[in-house]
Amino acid sequence: MASGPKNIKTAVRVRPTLGAEPTDDGIIIDNSNNTIAVVNPRDPSQHFKFTFQSCYDASSTQEEIYNKDVECLLDNVYNGLVSLMVTQIYDGRVCSLPF
Repeated sequence: MASGPKNIKTAVRVRPTLGAEPTDDGIIIDNSNNTIAVVNPRDPSQHFKFTFQSCYDASSTQEEIYNKDVECLLDNVYNGLVSLMVTQIYDGRVCSLPF
């Protein structure tokens, strides 16, 4: 097993809405500070703020995400030094897929 410091990088993307889905104005993305704020449904004046290394909104492309966050990891992935985890949240359920 490799020794030394372990680094974890977190990135989040708000997916585009599908067809008849209503838009959700309760999610506020601040790309300059890499934060996402979620409006408290019980108190709209309150926001829950989360910080990541990278934030992407619904208009972000797969190519943009790959170029900024994935491409730099590939050498380490091929050498077995990095483990990737993709997580999706759907209807309040978290589904994780390790690579």
